[in-house]
Amino acid sequence: MQFHPEASAADLARWDDAALRGEGRSLPDLIAAAERVDPHNTAASRGLVDAFADEVLSGVGA
Repeated sequence: MQFHPEASAADLARWDDAALRGEGRSLPDLIAAAERVDPHNTAASRGLVDAFADEVLSGVGA
């Protein structure tokens, strides 16, 4: 399993259902879970990206 904080519930619809089933996961269940937390996931992902950008930019010209 990989970490994809940028993936919204809508993005998951394009994921490979067969591959997920092969890992014992259900795409419909994953989408339903993502829909329940989508606003929080979006905010947290933006915070993660912003913090990463701040870290990168703080080293520019150092």
